[in-house]
Amino acid sequence: MANKSRSVNRKKILSELKSEQEAERKNVTFSLPKGLLDQFKKDCVKNSLTMNKVVQKLIEDYMGV
Repeated sequence: MANKSRSVNRKKILSELKSEQEAERKNVTFSLPKGLLDQFKKDCVKNSLTMNKVVQKLIEDYMGV
């Protein structure tokens, strides 16, 4: 289910990811529709980002961290 009340500023996320520092990590497992995951992987490669960093930033923005 999409959360329409929150807007994702894709360009802002991409620029902020370039300077993130690493912290202690834990693994998370979830499933996504195949097409969405394929598009996400391609976009991350195109922008020289890892999927982990993008998902982390999205969660941080969602949580207001």
